Amino acid sequence: GYANWDRFSNVKSKVDRLASDLGLVDIKTCSVVHCPWAYGLSLTHSSGWKLVYSGDTRPCANLVTLGRAGRKSPTILLHEATHSDDLLEDAKAKRHTTVSEAVAMALGMGAENLLMTHFSQRCLSLPRWKWANVHAVRLTRYGKLVRSPGGQVDSAESGNASAMEVVDDDDEPEEAVEEPTVQDDVDAAKKELLLELAESGSESGTASDNEEQGSLLGGLNVASAFDLSAYSPGDIARFQKNTRRLHKAMRAELKLFISEQENASDDDEGGKPKQQERPAKTKDTKPRPRKGGSAKRGGGAN
Repeated sequence: GYANWDRFSNVKSKVDRLASDLGLVDIKTCSVVHCPWAYGLSLTHSSGWKLVYSGDTRPCANLVTLGRAGRKSPTILLHEATHSDDLLEDAKAKRHTTVSEAVAMALGMGAENLLMTHFSQRCLSLPRWKWANVHAVRLTRYGKLVRSPGGQVDSAESGNASAMEVVDDDDEPEEAVEEPTVQDDVDAAKKELLLELAESGSESGTASDNEEQGSLLGGLNVASAFDLSAYSPGDIARFQKNTRRLHKAMRAELKLFISEQENASDDDEGGKPKQQERPAKTKDTKPRPRKGGSAKRGGGAN
């Protein structure tokens, strides 16, 4: 549920001052499903925009409630999308969210824009969501978040349990998951490249799955924030128009990564490459004392 600020009067005064300085009219938090003291955040500005931030979490009914609270739907939902859909079990074990689950969360709270972030290092291309996976996401409190094309919210439909079912009040500890090796990363890169080429149909590139399914989102704009990215709401709306160029750039990067890793693997099989020898010291490399001073760095005549 929401944090009870009355229990922390000294913190509340600081939060009130922060809100005043930033022009915020409302600040709310809620607990999310990741680890103890993990919270989602909602900020509403006096100019009318509303930002909801998930932090690290599994899809969570508390966060949907936070996004729906008040008169304003989220202008932007900043939501983690750590894992691709095929790594759903990893996402459950580590208490993270898949790409399609993040899309479902945005539709479930009626967000105008979704900015996905916190991608796994094994995500070497633009994140892909599948409508079938988005439609299958359901929460214990709300049932299915998305009922039909166009992003219709369904808070009553219970439906049958599916692979994407989420129990949002999960108190089980994180499961141990084996960390990926370098070879796992190479294999993942090859898989991503094959998907990229299959989607594009040619090196020039055509519409991706996400572009073709965009009409199902009912006006929701979706973008991906990688390291050091900076977006405005307008940038998120324009992101989809640039996906072809981004896919083309990603294919070039994937090919380079695979080539570098395979070359490194060949070097390991043939023996470690010989390390470059350091040049031998000569008398000329020895520091010379200044006149009237010491040879020590920073030294001088007293």
